[in-house]
Amino acid sequence: MDGNLIRETSHYPEGTINYILEYDCDGNLVRETYYRADETLERVFEYGSNGNTTKETIYNSDGSIDFWSEYEYDSNGNRTKCISYNSDGTIYYVTEYDAEGHATTKY
Repeated sequence: MDGNLIRETSHYPEGTINYILEYDCDGNLVRETYYRADETLERVFEYGSNGNTTKETIYNSDGSIDFWSEYEYDSNGNRTKCISYNSDGTIYYVTEYDAEGHATTKY
């Protein structure tokens, strides 16, 4: 890639925008924006230096945070845990993964 943000736009048949996907210069998806009749939803992704997703945040139409998830990895880059939070910062759920990447525990 040339170092510029890459953008992909999808339209409904009548021409209005369905969604926009934006990628960083490394090809990582950094933002998804979905347009619906009465709302716009946005997901923003953050990445660590190794390219693994470290955080995913979901925003409401008014720009407030709906919820977010933070991801942990082992030294081999395998996801080991996902902790999801409500907008007030309380934990919504936790998922732990085994060495093969399968969800083993949810609470």
